[in-house]
Amino acid sequence: MSVLAPSFLVHDAIFGTVSPINLRQLISGGWRNQTNVLTARASDRLDPQEFYGGAAEPICAIETADLFTVLTNFSPTAGLVLGVPTPENVTLPFKQRNQDGGTFITAGGVGTSVGKSLTIVESLSADMSREGPDQPGATANLEVHPWSADGTNPVSIAVNQTLAAVGFIGQYAMGPVALNGTAVDGVTGFRVRPGLRLLKKRGVNEELEMTYPCGISIVERAPVIEIDFEDFYALFSLGHYSAMTSCSVFFRKRTDGGRFVSDATAAHGRATFGAGIANVEAFQAASGDGKVTLMLHGKALSWSPAVAIA
Repeated sequence: MSVLAPSFLVHDAIFGTVSPINLRQLISGGWRNQTNVLTARASDRLDPQEFYGGAAEPICAIETADLFTVLTNFSPTAGLVLGVPTPENVTLPFKQRNQDGGTFITAGGVGTSVGKSLTIVESLSADMSREGPDQPGATANLEVHPWSADGTNPVSIAVNQTLAAVGFIGQYAMGPVALNGTAVDGVTGFRVRPGLRLLKKRGVNEELEMTYPCGISIVERAPVIEIDFEDFYALFSLGHYSAMTSCSVFFRKRTDGGRFVSDATAAHGRATFGAGIANVEAFQAASGDGKVTLMLHGKALSWSPAVAIA
């Protein structure tokens, strides 16, 4: 007789142990091991003869609607480093469902954690297409990049864990966009990408010496803000390229029992560029509304979790 396999869903993530940061409202979360398998072949190169384990690069990917925690604790230019010099865990738990007519099993959680890590924000996004029942209008995507000093597997797994109660911070939706001090009309969505490029080292002989990374550095920043809007007339003023003096995109804070917090209240999120360049990436139309995609390349990206919309 077959046995029903346990069922799990993602739980609130915890960053750090000394002053832990609880990341709430996770939409998805999990690990990609990214293991490189080496294959040996005979002279005719036709069929594999032997396999060897090569370098591995585990990455934890998280999508969350908890923008307040992200904008407050994760830098767009440096991310969040934990575990240096003293190990501090980043933990992504998974909660087990009770399939005997209940909700969850009290001590049935699975915890995945790392001791040294750099967490970066891959993107912040807001889109009108995600405005709907049980859908957050604005989300953040994070990546946790772990390493270990000795090149061993930095990810540990624990089972039968009792997990803390989940929490809720608040939710955001797409707010207004201003380019060079002027509102951009007809915006349907935008994406903020800090563009941090990482270098991972595995020792003197690289892959021959260490399986997993034993050091990580930020080597380049290339922040971009992408804006989708419907106003084709703007193409005439923008041209292929145009100078950018400033850009602000807002994440409008929702209020329980109503719609949104007042624009005058310092409770909204904002990402900001100073000087840079704007270029029209694409414009197209089909049977529905047409869309222009504008790419903004800035020299410095900053953000805030608590500003007024002006």
